Amino acid sequence: MIFTLRTADGSYRKQINDFGYSMFFGFLSALFGHVFFLVPNYYLAYTDLREIPLLVSVIYIRNPFYLLVTCVVSSVHIGSDVPFAPTAVMHVIPIFIAWAAYQTIKKKTFLYWQIGLFSFLSVLIYYLVFLFPSFVLTYELFDLNDSKSFYEHYSYLVYATRYEIASTLLVVSLFLVQIETGKRLEYTNKHLEELVIDRTKALENLNDELKLLNEELNRSNAEIKFLNQGLETVVERRTEQLALQLEKLNTYAYMNSHQVRGPLARIMGLGLLFKMEGASDNHKELIEKILFSCNELDEIIKKMNILLQSEEFRP
Repeated sequence: MIFTLRTADGSYRKQINDFGYSMFFGFLSALFGHVFFLVPNYYLAYTDLREIPLLVSVIYIRNPFYLLVTCVVSSVHIGSDVPFAPTAVMHVIPIFIAWAAYQTIKKKTFLYWQIGLFSFLSVLIYYLVFLFPSFVLTYELFDLNDSKSFYEHYSYLVYATRYEIASTLLVVSLFLVQIETGKRLEYTNKHLEELVIDRTKALENLNDELKLLNEELNRSNAEIKFLNQGLETVVERRTEQLALQLEKLNTYAYMNSHQVRGPLARIMGLGLLFKMEGASDNHKELIEKILFSCNELDEIIKKMNILLQSEEFRP
């Protein structure tokens, strides 16, 4: 609850802070109240700068209960004839309204000029709608007003305190803008630090990934190098085998053209001699078949020699 002195977690720190703020701004308001200007033709009425610390206090005090303390302390006048009770009572409702207005602006996101405008209107409403009517009614309650009507008292207060209203509007609006600017800068700096930390972690993670990729690339290069070395060995081995096979083919070609055709040529020569010796018809027929086969074999050997000696089989 708002008016409890004890927080939900059992801590009194917030209440102590609010009490300290209420006492500080109350004494500050009382001090500003000593710089006052009497309002002519209005009994014990005066204008001062008391409202500035009172309105600033709503920014710092979180529990509105302590605003009562601020109003009471603010109404203390050492060596002054101004009555204490009416001064304290007439500020209670207006200061609570000002506190509620600040709670509204605190929950929303405004631009700086919007904050200044909202503060300007809030202070103006504080004076014209709440403080001055409360002033007149309180003084009537304590039988301090003369025979003037409510409207006469109210209009005269507005005219007599125009400089106080202008000063309060300017100071409170600028102070609120400055406070909100500081909060946003603090929030921005905090999140900027978090953003920098997140980006740094992301870069570190990316760097780690790059290291892993580099290691993987090095391993791949080593494997490729090993495969290349193995491939070179295979190529050299296959080259040696091909060279050996070509050498064998050349040897075969040589044997085919010289060692095979030599005996074949001698057989063909013997066949021709035997044919010329006057052999019988049966023998001649056999010799013709032998010579035909020898010629056929000789053509095959020639073709093989041509094939073996072509460019396709040369080393």
